[in-house]
Amino acid sequence: EVTRSDDNKTLSVSPVAPNYNNTEATATVAVKAGSQTAYIALKQSANAATFLRLNDAELTGDHPILIVETGVSDDEGTYEIPLLTNHTISIRKSTDQTLPATDAQQAASTRANAIEGVDWLTYDLNQEITEEGPVTTLVLRYNYYDNQSEQRHVNIDIVANASGEGNSTATVSLSIVQMADTPTIIINPTDGLQYDFDPAQPQTVSVAANVDYSIAIYPETSREWITVAENVETSANGKVKTYKVTVAPNYDMRSRAGGFYAIQQNASGEPLRANVQIAQAAAPNAQVSIAQKNIIFAAEDKEKLVEVTSTFGASTECEVVGEDGQPVDWMTAEYNADAQFVTLKPVGALPSQNRTATLKVSCGAGDNTATATATVTQLGTEPTL
Repeated sequence: EVTRSDDNKTLSVSPVAPNYNNTEATATVAVKAGSQTAYIALKQSANAATFLRLNDAELTGDHPILIVETGVSDDEGTYEIPLLTNHTISIRKSTDQTLPATDAQQAASTRANAIEGVDWLTYDLNQEITEEGPVTTLVLRYNYYDNQSEQRHVNIDIVANASGEGNSTATVSLSIVQMADTPTIIINPTDGLQYDFDPAQPQTVSVAANVDYSIAIYPETSREWITVAENVETSANGKVKTYKVTVAPNYDMRSRAGGFYAIQQNASGEPLRANVQIAQAAAPNAQVSIAQKNIIFAAEDKEKLVEVTSTFGASTECEVVGEDGQPVDWMTAEYNADAQFVTLKPVGALPSQNRTATLKVSCGAGDNTATATATVTQLGTEPTL
């Protein structure tokens, strides 16, 4: 938007909305005076990759749980969650509803921002655009609940809507709970965790409970590839714990599944338990190739970079071996998984006669492995044809 002052000496230029595209926005202002024209180039910076964080110390991990009050009251309770994002926000009921909301004692809400199928919880979004970007507060409003023998529980998705070109959507699944006075263990997410065959990052699980519990991985063989780090983060109210779940790479061409339980301790009868299922995708067929089949080192060559393509960068290994299959002492090899090349370096004095070895590059594990080879020759000091 372009405006000019009453004395025509000052132009004011301002964007009418944030640029949610991750490409730069450009425009030109033409200023005409008589027969002359001057131009002003305008640019609005591109948006960054979509991000969404709940700026609340009690809501930790990838799948947070919020415990709200219970009790008897005609008033409604409120809870405000500041949201850090670079996009606009929307709220929807999550498809992950393994523990459905219990029927409330109050009449269904008629608020515009009701959540489908949930009559005890509503929300408002307070959004404003500042110079620093969009500032959003999620205000949750809930009815108090006098049936202390049952918990009420619903999962909602908080979605950063990635409007504009080239943007992705960011989502946080928030579990909202009114706890019962009977033994209760609640886990978020209830639909489990999904991992790629070679996951780059661990994921987190939140557990809310009013009983003591322990963590047990199942089946027992899954302990070889599933690790649960206990009590990584504890919310400020002390009722919700967050656990980091790490899985080892799966180089098998078959997917695998396991999980873990949160099991009530010191139960008088059958212990209460809640479980998280963990699934990991199968690996693709192992493949590796070397761009050069014959690599020759002259006297002046201090190192050579050889391009390598591998299905599994993290598990790729390389060595230079002689005819007996053992590593040679005159050439070293080091694989760079990020750049996908092998660095070869000769070691020691130059030989009088040419010498040859084999660069061996392999990847994968178990029954899913691949190997590629190339010939490495170091020229000697004596004349050679």
